[in-house]
Amino acid sequence: MLATIVQQYTYLIWSLLLFGVFLLLFWVTPHKRQAMLVASLYSTPYAVASLMFVPEYWTPVRLGNLAIGVEDLVFSFANGGVVWWMASRSSEHQIHVEFKLRQSLWRYWKCSNIGIFVAGTLWVLGVRVMPAFWLSMALLFGFFLLKHPWYWRLSIAGALGFTGIYAALTSAVFHLNPGFALQWTAENLSGHALWDIPIEEFAWAFGYGAVFPMLVAYTLQAKLRKSQPTLVESPEVRPQ
Repeated sequence: MLATIVQQYTYLIWSLLLFGVFLLLFWVTPHKRQAMLVASLYSTPYAVASLMFVPEYWTPVRLGNLAIGVEDLVFSFANGGVVWWMASRSSEHQIHVEFKLRQSLWRYWKCSNIGIFVAGTLWVLGVRVMPAFWLSMALLFGFFLLKHPWYWRLSIAGALGFTGIYAALTSAVFHLNPGFALQWTAENLSGHALWDIPIEEFAWAFGYGAVFPMLVAYTLQAKLRKSQPTLVESPEVRPQ
């Protein structure tokens, strides 16, 4: 019975594995929880991209056959927090964030809409959905880097760290169910694969890992400061 569940709901298992990584990182790093949660909540609405990816890019089996499934929401939520954790894990520097709700939401709305508008326009003009999103992410990458050059630290750490986690979990899922590859639309792929996983998945993970933490840093007005040891001074004793 377990094998049947794995075969039928592989996308759900994949999403839950990513969510499990999020929960683990959330638990072991209390000081990052607020920023991780914001990153996850900001990533969740991107599940709407499923309307563009299905069926052109893939046709996943989802609970209830919904246009935007539970799996899409869990997948997007988990990825956001994991990406931010990977991008901000540096021990040499500390990243200080300042959450101001109205300013943060405005920056998020502005950048997300620009990204979706560019990707959507390219898609309508005939560019395949995955390359359309890559070009959109490249545009946002350039914008963030011009505004805040130090974001390259977040970008490199996020891209490498998230791609590694994503590759490991995706490889495990494909090992559990080799037939999972059939849910991708082969005629719209490049035909290249790594460990039987479409190469497009690795390219997406790298791009998302590089750009999304920059967006989070921008919305949270993140600042980079050198780590300094905390000095505890004894209170002065004043003569009475």
